Amino acid sequence: MDASAGEDLLIYAGGGSGDWQLVWVDRGTKQITTVADKLDNLQLARISPDGNRIALQLDTGTADIWVLDVARGVRTRLTFGPISNTEPVWSPDGKSLGFFTPGKLKRIVLAQGASAVPICDVPAGGGRTGTWSAEGDILFGSVQGEMIFRVPAAGGLPEKLLQ
Repeated sequence: MDASAGEDLLIYAGGGSGDWQLVWVDRGTKQITTVADKLDNLQLARISPDGNRIALQLDTGTADIWVLDVARGVRTRLTFGPISNTEPVWSPDGKSLGFFTPGKLKRIVLAQGASAVPICDVPAGGGRTGTWSAEGDILFGSVQGEMIFRVPAAGGLPEKLLQ
């Protein structure tokens, strides 16, 4: 589940194994609109800042990142294994996605042909759900949730903020 910051919308994934459905739920009117049907092995969905796209983490044998264009209903695959690519996080301008691979935090600039570049090595125990600040930093937690790190989205060494 994810919420849109700019609009009064919520996205919810529901369904059974291999048959997930994404729907918009307008919090004001309670109106429900189907965004995507039959998403096999959906693991995570994140709404872009403008609400026009949704980053998806789908398990296609290994976890990979896709982007769904909501208006056109078209999915574009951004990563192609063979290792897991997980936990997508949108940049504030919606032009890039950050995500984790084993031991790394990477970034894809969407307009540049979806070529992933490393941001940093992830400290042992790191690599769980992040957020991208307007100041240009990515904050992310450790797998167990006991540490929080900050790293510039342009790259650098992660700084431990909380343990």
